[in-house]
Amino acid sequence: MRFGNGPSFGGQANVQASEIAFSIFTSVAAEFFDVLYPDYDWRNVLLAEQVIGEVSPGAISYGYMSRDMQGRAAYTANIAGDNVPLVGQSAGAVTVPLAVSMIGAKITNEDARQYAFGFNATLSSDLTEAMMKGSENLTESSFFFGDTSVGFLPWLDYPNITKGTAAATGTAGATTWASKTGNPSLMVADVNNAITAQWNATRGLFKLGSVFLPFGQFSLLANTPMVLGGVQLNVTAMQFLKENNLYTQLTGKPLEIMPLRYLTGVGVGATDRMVLSDRNRQNQGMPFPIPYTPLQPVPGAASALFVAENKTGSYHVRRPQSMYYLDGI
Repeated sequence: MRFGNGPSFGGQANVQASEIAFSIFTSVAAEFFDVLYPDYDWRNVLLAEQVIGEVSPGAISYGYMSRDMQGRAAYTANIAGDNVPLVGQSAGAVTVPLAVSMIGAKITNEDARQYAFGFNATLSSDLTEAMMKGSENLTESSFFFGDTSVGFLPWLDYPNITKGTAAATGTAGATTWASKTGNPSLMVADVNNAITAQWNATRGLFKLGSVFLPFGQFSLLANTPMVLGGVQLNVTAMQFLKENNLYTQLTGKPLEIMPLRYLTGVGVGATDRMVLSDRNRQNQGMPFPIPYTPLQPVPGAASALFVAENKTGSYHVRRPQSMYYLDGI
């Protein structure tokens, strides 16, 4: 009994129900204890509003128009004759590729009978659940790492996103946060400097309020007491940062700081990367015209093929300056 490929974080013996045996003196639990896998992070990185579902299921790409309006009025004292300044407008089209994925499970009648007898469970139901997870595995990997075979671009290293490097203010001129725990204000400064850099570069258009950190750096920020002027405060560096940052001062909203397991070693030179984002539907999104959808089983000779499909598009950044990568932390 096999189903679609997916990432594996461990292994165990794969046996049929008829091969499992216990001593008659063993008390056997009634339920399965499933192997645990990490949560799917793409649903945490994208807001619900950024999942673009209103796309035709029959489309092969998702497109939209971009528009640029330009022009400036002039004082009449500076206008000669009929030379009134004119406005200009330019428009362009942007397309994002879509791709259909499928996953399935083939079940023979004998498989189903043995499974029901050995496990007191329904094989078709259990493999349908496994199919759903397999489909989600593909969405997770293509969202974060992209997929060149279908033209999908990676969230972790999206083209044209500005890349910076953490300040070399740690021990012996290091940039890593592990070298800055003695002075946690240096970690706080790295985040604030990144937010400020993009705010300045865009003339205040983008306020980066979502910060994604590797597990190690998130833990350092959460567990290191804040120190200012040699005085230890009664808050952690993370608590201090959430309230003392440019984004909060501009918007009145707390800074979002979230851990993300994929950020270790993905920066330039295999360094750890921090990702900052102004998250909203206008800035980034992912087309999702067909969610995970089981199809009607296809009967075979004493068997059935269970198939499901979905249709997704590449993660897309409409405005590249709405994100920022900071490496070396």
